[in-house]
Parts: sequence; structure tokens; C-alpha cells
Amino acid sequence: MTYGENMAKTEAVECFSLYDISAIVYTKSTHRIILPMIAELYNLIIAIEQREITHEAFANLETTAEELAKATEEFSCIARRLAEESGDEVLEKEMVPATQTLLVSGKNILLAVQKLLIQPDACNSVEELAVSAKRILVGTIKVFWAQEDSTIRQIIQAARWLFGCLLMLDSAEDVSAMLSAFRPFSEALLLLTNLTERLLWDLKESLQRKHLAENLQILKNSIPMLFTAKVSHLQHPHEQQMNLSKNYIFDLVKSSIKKLISLLRSNIGRTKQLHERYGLFPQYLHQFLGLMFSPQPIHLHEDKLNLPVEVLIFYCMLFADSSRATLKQKLIQLCHHLLKFRKVIVMDVSTFNGFPKENIKDECLAMKTELEHLNQVIRSAVIYHVLDNLVDIKGPMRRLIEAATEPCSHVGKEGLLRKLKPLVTTFFSHSTQMLKAANLILVTCTERETAEDIEQCIEQFHRLLATVPGLLSELSLFPGNDDVSKKLNFLSQIWSSTTESLMMCLDKILDLHEFLDASVQEMMRHKEASEKALDMQHFEHFGGHTSRLCRQATQIVEFVNRFVAKARDPIFRNGLLVLIKQLKNAITQTEISINWCTARMTSLQAKEEYSKRTKELIEFACNVRKGLDECNQPDILSPLRDGVHDFNIPMDFLDALASQDPMEFSTQSFIKENSSNNAELLVESLDKFKPAYCPSPEFPRINIIYQKDAVRRANLHPLISELTTATRIHDAIHLNSICADLLELANCCIDAAKEALRIVESPMSDKLLHYKEIVVLIPHFIGLAGEVEANPVLNSEQLLQTAMLLSKKIDETKHSLTFVVSFWYRLAKQLVGFMPPCSSHDEIQSLDEIMKILETLVQLISKVVHSDERKLLPECSSLQEIFLRVQIQFTCVQTRTKYLLEKAQDISKPHPDFAKQDSFDASCILWSVTIQALLNIVDQFIGRDVLALKELQTKMKHRLCLQSTLTTVSENSVRIQEAAKLSILLCTRQGIENEIPSQTEQIKILTESLLQVANALAVSPIAAPSLLVQFEVLQRKLAITVKAVLLQLNGLNGEYLSSIQSVVKLSQFISHGTGSDSDLIQKETFGRKAAFLKANIQTVDKVIRDALEEPSKFLKPKENVLTTTGNLLLLTDEIMGLAGQFQLDQHHHLVDSLLYEWSAKAGYLVRQLQSMKGMSETVLQVVRRCLQNDEEHIYSIQPSSLKKEDCTQHQNTPSQGHKAIKAGEGFFPACNKITMVILTSF
Repeated sequence: MTYGENMAKTEAVECFSLYDISAIVYTKSTHRIILPMIAELYNLIIAIEQREITHEAFANLETTAEELAKATEEFSCIARRLAEESGDEVLEKEMVPATQTLLVSGKNILLAVQKLLIQPDACNSVEELAVSAKRILVGTIKVFWAQEDSTIRQIIQAARWLFGCLLMLDSAEDVSAMLSAFRPFSEALLLLTNLTERLLWDLKESLQRKHLAENLQILKNSIPMLFTAKVSHLQHPHEQQMNLSKNYIFDLVKSSIKKLISLLRSNIGRTKQLHERYGLFPQYLHQFLGLMFSPQPIHLHEDKLNLPVEVLIFYCMLFADSSRATLKQKLIQLCHHLLKFRKVIVMDVSTFNGFPKENIKDECLAMKTELEHLNQVIRSAVIYHVLDNLVDIKGPMRRLIEAATEPCSHVGKEGLLRKLKPLVTTFFSHSTQMLKAANLILVTCTERETAEDIEQCIEQFHRLLATVPGLLSELSLFPGNDDVSKKLNFLSQIWSSTTESLMMCLDKILDLHEFLDASVQEMMRHKEASEKALDMQHFEHFGGHTSRLCRQATQIVEFVNRFVAKARDPIFRNGLLVLIKQLKNAITQTEISINWCTARMTSLQAKEEYSKRTKELIEFACNVRKGLDECNQPDILSPLRDGVHDFNIPMDFLDALASQDPMEFSTQSFIKENSSNNAELLVESLDKFKPAYCPSPEFPRINIIYQKDAVRRANLHPLISELTTATRIHDAIHLNSICADLLELANCCIDAAKEALRIVESPMSDKLLHYKEIVVLIPHFIGLAGEVEANPVLNSEQLLQTAMLLSKKIDETKHSLTFVVSFWYRLAKQLVGFMPPCSSHDEIQSLDEIMKILETLVQLISKVVHSDERKLLPECSSLQEIFLRVQIQFTCVQTRTKYLLEKAQDISKPHPDFAKQDSFDASCILWSVTIQALLNIVDQFIGRDVLALKELQTKMKHRLCLQSTLTTVSENSVRIQEAAKLSILLCTRQGIENEIPSQTEQIKILTESLLQVANALAVSPIAAPSLLVQFEVLQRKLAITVKAVLLQLNGLNGEYLSSIQSVVKLSQFISHGTGSDSDLIQKETFGRKAAFLKANIQTVDKVIRDALEEPSKFLKPKENVLTTTGNLLLLTDEIMGLAGQFQLDQHHHLVDSLLYEWSAKAGYLVRQLQSMKGMSETVLQVVRRCLQNDEEHIYSIQPSSLKKEDCTQHQNTPSQGHKAIKAGEGFFPACNKITMVILTSF
């Protein structure tokens, strides 16, 4: 074990109070001992906090402390002796410090008790007692960890021995050598099985445990197959199929051993699964409330109450450890009450021998009241964790990145790091608190989907935090490196989006009313504290409290804005928006008064202004809170409602647009000779789509005076700003030129949005529908511009409003589009020199090369569609239709590539104007969306994902761990290749015997290339666009080639493929079962069909064995055929086992590749039988019908029970592993003594 792993383990143990015990203890035996120790430790801490340890109790503790010290000494000696006897040097080395810590802690707790006897009032001694008790717990966990790691090392050692024996068995050149190699192989497998089964028995339920058991089962099931395949190969060494079958079985066993070792090395069981984390507190709370609501004596015994009480106390103490002092005291007091009520209830139940009494019911009712109170306090704790740790969560990262990337001269490496040190410290400290709060909130979350989202956010934060130090170090080495600065800015953007995702999750967990109540109370507290600091001239305290005050108000705005976005009632929504806007204005005014006070703290006028503004701020916050209950909102006819949207078209107007057929305007005909025609067009469109509550088609008006600096103050798009300027100065020629440029820009945005709507889903599709607003606004805006140019007084205010609205919609649409095709867009701009390359090894140098790469994709699809052998397949017609769409889209890509190159030439000239740059940027977006649409159609052609490429793409997109998915892709590819090789014999009749081998080799090459690119992307913090392009194209090349091969296999082995597919598909109908009768029926049907298929394959094996028992003329091909039937049996069991897990995993690609391999082996088996001279036609018909799973023609002979070879032989001499197992017999009883002493102590 590495130093880093040891440090991580030690850190996890030392701060165990922050995490669930299941995160650090993964075996049932250890959990059974450690959990009571933790419970009693918390009992001791609660008793100390409540000052309930009396002087008399201290006197009784000395004897117990002596027993505990003696027990820890005995346990340490036993643990060290067992480590020495095991022969494991690593265990001996790890056990020495672990037992030493435990031994010292036992003596320290005795010393602490003796100090208390001398000085009963000494608080330090009481705390030392609790610390010593905790160290005993930590030492015990370390000892268990050392022993468990030793067990895992023994299993890995046994697996390596088995792997070596397997290699010797594979290399045996005759039967004698094979038999000699088979004996140590059997011994190694027996040892591995014994050790692994002991571990499996002790492991808690987890995904790793399941995979470990599956791999062990494969190893045990493969013994007869290994023996048969090796004997057959030795007897017929020149038979190709014998060699293929032997290689397949040996490769399967090798991969299973490697997977088993990999699982053991990955800290098996110590990775806490999501289903073990989320909602644990409410789950146990509701369970306990159920017991108290209708108390039954049988459920109130100590063994029934201990677990829920201990779990609730555990999580309450977790919250108490990191909560405010007042909440901490409440939680500890409630835990104390729970322990008292549990003790009383248990005593009463045992006293009355199980007969219900009134006082027991009263005690249960009191306990129920305490539990409800506890639930409310935990809810408050969650809210205050958000208020304390999740305010301004973007700020520390933003300030750090801004300071790191700002230009600075005469600052070297040490100077930059010294400058950033306070910001780095603040950032990581804030991030630690934020992640701690998120983990605690996860415990209270009851919705799995929300919990998964929070879990993903936490994982993303961890990945981003790991990236920051490296980038800052790189920046300190190369201060002027723009590439590192861009990576940091990109990192900041990801951090910001992740924080937004986390806050959206909190919206689903928190009660907004309770949250706002707590927020207002916090604001009042900070107001009072800041005014006190102001009076006492404490600058730092004043700055801290005012900062928290403003951030708290901003957080209210953010939470309520997200709530408003989901509100459906427009009147309620608009009224709440008015209150939010008032609060935002109050925040601005408060910040101004804070700055004034900071500059003039002795000024009485500044103090009065600050007090006035903060009072208004809190009043506006209270108004927002009341507005949630539809109180205190402005009147429906109030003019305040008119300007609340900041020029947004009402949501109902957008809904009306979306519900109607899209309006198709020709942007080329927008410029009219008569500007009034455009205004009429706008009015007509607004009349057509006007919502029921909208009184007129006019845009919302606000009081803005159209003056010279109005455009400058407004955030307008440059083209629109230039157009408004041209109207103001009455430049008709320039106005026409700008209108043409604006129409070209709008045309690109509209075309790109329409294209993108075919490839995106909600909610992104909802944002892209804003292009319809651009369609409506463009003619109206140009018409207004013409009118204002002729008469400046007329409609000048409305022109500015429309300009601002149109600017916003164009920017929103462009932003959404760049998000959809981010890396294609970055690549387009990189190729013309606007963005420096992210990678110096850029293999894609120009747009022409990209077009050639895409053209190869189209040619590859064409080759698949127009192959003569596939024209008769039923799928061919639908594939040809998709191919036509591919051709049309590729032609569109070519046209828009030419257009992009023209725009690139325009901006390559010296000093291009902003209109040309905007046009080029829009053409980049349009080109990127067109290419993405082409790839989307290609994906439709590919159809079902057999190789798990979509899962790989998703994990790559979200920067998740790729190793397991890469392994799945590789394994699925190998299975398809194997199926293709088996089907070559059937190709001679159809003239494609040369095509399949070449395609199979191409699959192998493409798979290796894809894995290399994926690994390169995985280790790159910010992926280069060129690598992403290769990744996108290689995926599809591989998938299309696999598609071509699978189409051929469908034609060759279709009858057998459909037979097993019909069984597997039955499992999909129960994938989302809820336990209803229909689900049970479907499950029963699948089980019956699966059993029937297995019986048919066993029948095939029996029939073939019976047929081959005849003369010696079948001797040569006999073993070959039997090997194939054995493979079929093994594959059938594996497929049916995976299919039964569809309702859990839903990863169809795990089964798809196996189905094609199974059908290929079935076809190959029939071909083998057909090639054998003298083989009965009746046998062939029976085999075919059984492989087709035909229920109407069941062969009458049922296979007899197969003889099972006893391949487990006991060793004559015990190995080290057996010695270690025997040595561990007395390990847990020794530790039980410590636990019993602790239980009786506190």
C-alpha cells in the first residue's frame, strides 16, 4: 500500500465524526464491533456536554478504566502475535504502530479517570477522558484495517498463483504435462475460493461485492471447460476452431482473474454507494416514529430500539459537530432526551414482561414529540448550513481567478504564489465547508434523483479542486502564458455552472418559506452587529457583517428568482418580480451607504443613512417573504408591473408561439420600401399569437428618455447599437448597410437555431425557440428604425426598447448555440487564428481536412448501404432513407464550409469592422451546428449502441471515470470480432468471405485508436478541440463498421439471433416494475422462457453427445463440436444472468455483444454438424429447432443430469493462506472484550 493511501486512510479515521461509519468500515464483523463503540463514545460526549457525570460516577469509573486498559493491552498483544504468526511482513509492520496507539490510549484513559478522582471539577480531565475514548476507537479501527488489508493481500497472492498455474496449464504440450499442471491449478483455485468466500461472507452489500462474487463464480464454472478445451487442443492441434475455443476459455479465465485482482485493489467496499448515503436520517426517523405512534411491547425491546436510536444520535452528532453553538446545544440536548426515553421505555417493557401499560404509551408519546422536535431542529440545521456555507459560493473562485490572471509585471514565481496565498487559503477553506454542508444535506435528501444530482456536483467539485493547484503552479512558472489563463477561466466557468446545479438541487430540498424566515433573521442579526461595530469604530467587524448582510439579501434574490421561473400564474409571478426588483435596488443603495460609512465612519449623517438603507433592505426582504403567500404584492393594474421584465416578452406569449405552427419569414424580404409594411407585419403576427390576458400587441413600455447616452448605457449588440446611432444622425445610406448586416446575422442565428432544434432536447430546446422572437422582432425593429430616421420624435422610446429586447434575444440564442456545439465552435475560431491552439500536436490543420474526414464517414455509410449482400435485408430500405438525409446534410455542410471560408477571408484583412467580425462569428456557429446535425443523422443510421459508445461519450462529457467503460467497449468489440470470425465459414455461400475478415481487422484497429484518444482526453484537464474531433469521428467510424458486420451477421445467423433476442426482450418489460401483478407475470414469463432456452441448449449437448458415441469416424471432429456446445452452455448462463439484471442496470450493450457471439456459435455449430459425413438429418433438425427455441418441436429426450467433476482437491500441506486463516480465529473474540468493557463503562 502506498504512502498516499495510508495517509488517506489515516485522515479518514481521524476525522471519522464527519462521515458515516459505513464509509470507513466495510465488513460486517468490524461493523458489529465498531458501531456500539461509536454509540457509547457519543453517549459519553453527550453526558459531558450535559454535565451529567457526577463525582460518584467518577469513583466507579476507575475499576472500569483498569479493566479497559487491561483489555486494550490484551487485544494489542493478540493482534501483534497473530500478525507475527501470519508471516505477512506488511501486516507486522502496520500492526506495530496501530497496536501501540491502542495500548497508549488504554493507559491514557486510566490516567484521565485517576485525575478526575483527584480533581473532580477539572474540565480538562473530562475532555481528556472523551479524547482517550475516541483514540481507542480510532486505534481499534486501524487494527481491523491492517488485518483486513492482510486478508486482501492473501487473496491477491492466491489469484497471482492461480494466474501463474493457468499460464503453465496453457503452455503444456502434452497430456502428461497438462495433468501435472492441473493439480497445482486446482490447489490454487481451491485456496482462492476459500479465501474469497470468507471475505464475501463478511463484506456488507455493495456493488463491488456483487462483482467479486460474479468473477469468482465464472472461475469456478470454467474448470470443466478449461479441461475439455485443453484436451481437445492437444488431440487436434491443427484444428482452427479448437484453437479459437481454447483461447476463448483461457482468455475468459485470465480476464476474470485480472478483474478480481483489480476489484480487491480498489479498496473494495470502502467506496460508499449513493443508496447507502442519501435519506438515511429521515428513513430511520420515520421508522422510529412508526414504532412510537402505535407502540407494541414486542417492538420496544432493547434490541429493536438500539439501532434506530444509535443511527439518529450518530447523524445528530454529525450535524452538531459543524453547527452553530445554539443548534449544537439543542441537538445534544435532544440526543440526551432520546437516550433517557429509550432507557425508561426498555426498563418498563422488561419490568412488565411485555404487557402494555399506560405509562409506556405516555413515554412513547413523549418520545414521539421529541422525535418531531428533532426533525424540525435538523431542518433548521440544514437551512443554517446553507446560510453559513453556501452563500457567495462563486465568489472565492472568481476572486482567485481574477487575481491569478490579471496582468502583472516584475512578479516572479514566488511573488505570484505569495500574492495568491490568502485567496488560495480562503478558496480551499470555503470549498471544504461547502462540501461538508453538501454531504450533510445529502443525508437528509429523500429523492433519489436529487441525491444523484448532488452527488455529481460533489464529485465535480472534487475534480475541479484537484485541478486548481496544478494550473496555479503552471501559471507561476509561465506568468504570461495565455493558454493557462484560458484554462483557469474555463475552470471558473465550470465551477460556476456546478454551483448553479447544486443550488437548483437545494431548491427541491429546502422549504422556501422557512429559508426566507431564517434569512431575514440573519439579516437582522448582521444589521444589529454592524451598527454596534460602527458605533465602536471596529472597521473589520463592520466590513464582515455588512458583507454578510448584502450577500444574504443577494441569496434571497437568487432563491426567489429560481422559484419565480417555475411559477405558472403570470399575475403572481409578475407581482413577485416587482418585489424582487425592489429588493435588488435596495441592495444597491445599501452598498452605496456602506461605502460611504467606510470612508467616513465618524460621520453621523453616514450612520443615519446606513441605518435607513439597511432598515429598508430588511423591509424589502420581508416583503418578498410575504409575497410568497400572495400578500403585499402590487395591484394588478400597478404601473410597477409594466417594467418588471426588463424588456422580456411575457412567458405566455412564448407559450403561444410554441403551441402554434412556426412562422416562416424570409429574412431576405424583411427590407421593404415602405417601413409601415414591416410594422403591419409585426402587428399581424402579434395579433395572431397574442395570449388571452394581453390587452394589446404593444411591447412593454417603461419610462426611458431617448437621449444621446441612452444607447451607451444600454447593453446593446454592436450592430444594433450602430443602427440606432445611424437613425439618430439621419444617415440613410449607413442605415441600409447596417440593416443588411443585421439581417445576415439574424439569418445565421435563425437557421442555426432551427438546425439545432433537431438535435437538442428540453430545456435547451425551450431556449432555442427564442429564435421565433427574433423572427418577429427583426421586421418591427427595421420598420421603427426607418420611421425614427425620418422623424426622430416618433417612436424613439419604443425603438430603444425593441433594440434592447432584440439584442438580448440574439445574445441568448448565440449563447445557447455555442453551448450546444462548444468544441466545434472553438475549433472553427481556432483555425482562423482567433483562438490559440490548446495542443501543440494538432492533427487537424484546416477545414478541408475536417471535410475529408467527414467525407470518409459518408463514404463508409454509402458502402454499407449499397453492398449487394445487404440490399435484400429488411433494414436496408430504412437505412437508405437515412443515408439520403446524410447526403443532403453533408452537402449543406460543404456549402456552409465554403461560406465560412469566405467570411474568414473578410476578417483576415487589416482592421476588419465589427460587422464583419459578428458575421464571421455567426457563420462559425452555423457551421458548427450543421456539422453536429450531420453527426446526429449518422447516429440515427448507426442505431442501437452495441459497444457502449454513448456511455463513453456521456462520461467523457462530464469528465467521469472512464476505465470501466473503456474496458466494456473493448470487451464488446472483442466479442463482435469473435462472432465475425466464427461466421466466416458461412460466408462462402454468399461471396463475402473476404469482406468480413477485413472489416473485423478494421474494428480492431479503430477500437485501439479510440481507446488511445479516450485515454489522452481523460488525462487532459482541458481537452484540445482536435482530440475531441478525433474522438467524435472515431466513435462513429467504429460504430458504422460494427453496424456493417452486424448486418451481415443478422443475415447469416438471424434465425438463432432472433430466438435468443425474443427471450432477452422479455426482461425489458420488467425493467421499471413496481411489484404489480403484471410485473410478476412478466418476470415469471421471462424466467420460464429462460429456463426453457437453457433446457434446449442442454438438449443440444445431449443429442450431439449421443450421436457422436457411434463409430470412430466421428473421433476427430468430436472434441471440436463438444467444445462449441460447452461454450454455448456457458454463454447462455451468462446472458440469462445479465438479462435478469435489466431492471437494475439497464445496460443493454452488456448483453448485445453476447447475443451476437451466441448466435454466431449456434450457426457455427450447425455448420460443423453439416460438414460431418454420416451425421443424421434428424439430429440436425433437432439441433436447429432447439437453437431456434421452438416450443412446438421439443425433442422428446430430456438431457440427463450432467456429471459434475469434483475438481477441488485438498492440499496435503497447508499454505500460508491457510495458516493465516487459522491464525485469525481468535482475533475478533479478543476485540469483543474491549467492546463489552466500553459498553459497561459509559
